[in-house]
Amino acid sequence: MEGRTMRAMTWLRRIEARALRHLSPLIIALDEDAPRSLVILGASGSGKSSLLAGIAGELDAALEGRAHPADDVRAPIGEARDRALKLAHLGRPVRVIWSDPAVASAHAEGRLVLAHLRLPRAPSFLAAPRPTPTDTDPKPPDAQVAPRLVQLLVNRKTEQTLARESADPLREQLHASWFLRVRSALRKLLHQPGIGLAFDAGGVQLDLPDGRRVGFGELSLGHATAVTLWAEVMIRVEAARLRNGDGALEPDGVVLIDHPEANLDPRLQRELLPALAELYPRVQWIVTTHSPLVAMSLDDATVFDLVRREATPSGELRKRGIEPLLLAMLGFADAAPSASRSAPSVPPPAALPPRRQTVEGPGPWKKDG
Repeated sequence: MEGRTMRAMTWLRRIEARALRHLSPLIIALDEDAPRSLVILGASGSGKSSLLAGIAGELDAALEGRAHPADDVRAPIGEARDRALKLAHLGRPVRVIWSDPAVASAHAEGRLVLAHLRLPRAPSFLAAPRPTPTDTDPKPPDAQVAPRLVQLLVNRKTEQTLARESADPLREQLHASWFLRVRSALRKLLHQPGIGLAFDAGGVQLDLPDGRRVGFGELSLGHATAVTLWAEVMIRVEAARLRNGDGALEPDGVVLIDHPEANLDPRLQRELLPALAELYPRVQWIVTTHSPLVAMSLDDATVFDLVRREATPSGELRKRGIEPLLLAMLGFADAAPSASRSAPSVPPPAALPPRRQTVEGPGPWKKDG
């Protein structure tokens, strides 16, 4: 960025598990020459969420300054070292190695955002009829901040109005640019190019292209999930910017998301992570999934198959196409694409469990009634 000095990123470059169920031993290297974001792929029961929870525990440990016991292992390479490392992992089964060990100070200063996102069963956005002071404190990884979205929007609108009334065009323009970015993000997430924001005494609503206005609480579950994931990151980044007094700051980040495909339709499974990565380019995304669409969605990520213990660049998966990945996830041993190989048989529809029929109205909002 012009006028700014490029700085090295803070990110996880290595993940080890030596005492975690059937996964041990496991090493995932995300070095300089490998894509830094990580998609952990596998069937249900493969250990994805357990591994992600272990990584989340190490985020907390880094903020608290607790070194991993394995850091003190000095045994030479061999069986003795393997035994010592396994013992060191008994209390903390996952170990991570950072590109920069000064994690706590970077987080406290607003140069690093950390998040461990687990989707709520019913995303909610608290009403905020009056502006209140904006929280600039660094947010713990497990903090749920998305419910503050409406409050933040009201705060920024109030500040924009005050800037206009006090004849401060520079501040007013800064707020206008901020709202432009917010509207752009919402339009992308909700797949509605004409969506705007409408403020009134009750807070803020989405202004739909057809003239209707709906609250964030009226979004369908899938779209509310997408907005929630975005808001969790956006609010953390906004707090970091305010803390530094720099509205253009792009803080580093490590964001863990457990099964982002939950509640999402195929379009959002394919488009959500790329949209977030475009909005926050210095964030390292570490996600678990059993969705081929999610696994292939990021342009620059390492996709690690827990069952096969294989790491593949997401770009390579895209070249192969979705069929080989889907067949591999269905359990077929030979999923490599081949012109001479006929597709394996799949149980006929009658042999599959019946599906529940759901009908949704058009657009990203709930039907009236």
